[in-house]
Amino acid sequence: MNPKAQEWLKLSQWLRQREQQIRRANQMGASVPTAKPPNFEDAEFLTFLQEKNVVEADSKLCQQLEIEAAYQAILASPASEKAIVATLGYTHDQSRLDALYAHAANYTRWLEDEASREASLLQRTGRRGRWLQVIGLAFVLIVFAVGGWGYFTYKGWKRYLDHPAGTQKGNTKLVVPRGSDAETVARLLKKAGVISQEQRFFLLVRYHHYLKNIFPELQRIGRVRLRAGTYNISTSLTPQQILSVLRKGPRRRSIRLTIPEGFNIWKIAARLEKKGICRKADFLRYAKDPNYSRKVLGWDAPRLEGYLYPDTYRFYKNTPPTKVIERMVSRFKKVFNPTFRRRAKDLGWTIHQATTMASIVEKETGQKKERPKISSVFHNRLRRKWKLQTDPTVIYGLLPKFNGNITKKDLRNPHKYNTYRHKGLPPGPIASPGLAALRAALYPLKTSYMYFVAKNDGSHVFSRTLREHNKWVNLYQKRR
Repeated sequence: MNPKAQEWLKLSQWLRQREQQIRRANQMGASVPTAKPPNFEDAEFLTFLQEKNVVEADSKLCQQLEIEAAYQAILASPASEKAIVATLGYTHDQSRLDALYAHAANYTRWLEDEASREASLLQRTGRRGRWLQVIGLAFVLIVFAVGGWGYFTYKGWKRYLDHPAGTQKGNTKLVVPRGSDAETVARLLKKAGVISQEQRFFLLVRYHHYLKNIFPELQRIGRVRLRAGTYNISTSLTPQQILSVLRKGPRRRSIRLTIPEGFNIWKIAARLEKKGICRKADFLRYAKDPNYSRKVLGWDAPRLEGYLYPDTYRFYKNTPPTKVIERMVSRFKKVFNPTFRRRAKDLGWTIHQATTMASIVEKETGQKKERPKISSVFHNRLRRKWKLQTDPTVIYGLLPKFNGNITKKDLRNPHKYNTYRHKGLPPGPIASPGLAALRAALYPLKTSYMYFVAKNDGSHVFSRTLREHNKWVNLYQKRR
């Protein structure tokens, strides 16, 4: 800081002390003591005080002169602006800092007016040479004025962006209605005490696209979009932090969703809609689309049945169905690990065939411990090229219109999932198998069973011959 700037700074500090002295005397009802300004060798400072005609008992005038002296100090040493502002304590006094910037703007306008009047006067005198000099001087003054205005404007915005904008401490509730524009949001923020300068925040939102080219920190926010909702927002945030919060939207509460083992796509869709996560029709449209299935899975499948892994998830309300599906499929791929993939390859199966078998085992099993044994029956039938003859596949081909009661007519229905009519595995899974069913499908027990029948208590009885099987059917099914 050069000596001249130091002198102006000393004068500004003296005026600050004088103002406080006058205020204390006025509050106590006492007379204001006289005070002598500091000694200045430079006549410019004495002229400044004489021209301003300092009134000893006028605190407002002292404050005004203090701001003017501070500005002259900055003009004398622009590189020392931060040090001057910090020395005077303006970094913690927003009103004086704003007054300093306002004085800078007024001083700039005064220079422009003076240059304009000088040019007008010389134009009337007709002095051509002097006129050109005035034009040059006016140009220099205007450039200086614009530069000064731009500099102080930049510093003002910089300070605004980097400091808390609230008028109080703590958190407050902020409700932003749907369809609110930037002006409405700024008004609500000021009412809630989150910001103090409504108009400036509105300008920040309105011209963010241009301001981010000047202030790099605004580029991290991205495109400004003020989201509606109820916020619990801190009043100690800076304007750029407030923008970031409003862009992300209010914190949403997730919804817990449990998909049991054996659910098919229609049951999953119905549960999603009931929970408010997504619409049933939208979910089914993607789940039944073979092109989308190929894109998500990475292999051919008629639909995503079987790959929506049964588990407990958490989703937000109105989540896109594609995100729900991708999450469930991702979980399936983690469960169907490389060990399972190698085992399927050893059996001569694709992942799709293994999952199809697992879904049949899942739907036929009432007791978990029976899964490997039931799987062995289907493996034995496939090995002998017998029909699987399993009711759940017939029922799946009748969905979603199945009434819950399977008939002989249904068993004769030629649809492609009817394993009473077609040999081998059906075209795809019939439900979402869990880990135990997948493991049972890939690692069946080594048995010679070819039949099984339900005992109506959740368990099954297994047979090696048709004669033995018919005996158990007569006992557990026909008599019932």
